[in-house]
Amino acid sequence: MGTLLTLRQQPTPSLANSPNILGGGPLLIQGGRTVLNAEAEGFSKAFITEQAPRSAAVTFADGRFALITVHNRVGGKGPSLAEMAQLLQSLGAVNALNLDGGSSTQLFLGGEMIDRDPRTAARVHNGLGIFQAAPGAAVPGTTSAGTAPALIPVSLPATRIPE
Repeated sequence: MGTLLTLRQQPTPSLANSPNILGGGPLLIQGGRTVLNAEAEGFSKAFITEQAPRSAAVTFADGRFALITVHNRVGGKGPSLAEMAQLLQSLGAVNALNLDGGSSTQLFLGGEMIDRDPRTAARVHNGLGIFQAAPGAAVPGTTSAGTAPALIPVSLPATRIPE
């Protein structure tokens, strides 16, 4: 037997004061170029090639930000990660991060799920919400401590991309 090795990992800065963190990945587009290297980021080959509904956080050259969901056609499959990157680049994405996929991919607008039949959606325990509020006004759906509930209805204009 060799020497016992113990590894400890600590993020910088410490995340101890961040009770709500949302993860994502892999990175799809950076600086307008497809940089998808999911295997190097630790994602499995099955996840990389799986065709499933997907969601992404995207920025555009004019400063716009979008949360985009892409689903399958009825009876079909959704995009692979490479297909998602290609689609987002064709829409003009400058940066894009894959967020989630499969039955938990959901998009809410004005408190309503707008991208799928709610009966087919998985139960989701966290989400990313974007709010628009008047300066100094409380953001709906948050507590007095400023923490948000797990699922947040989002009320911003949305654009549906035609099939």
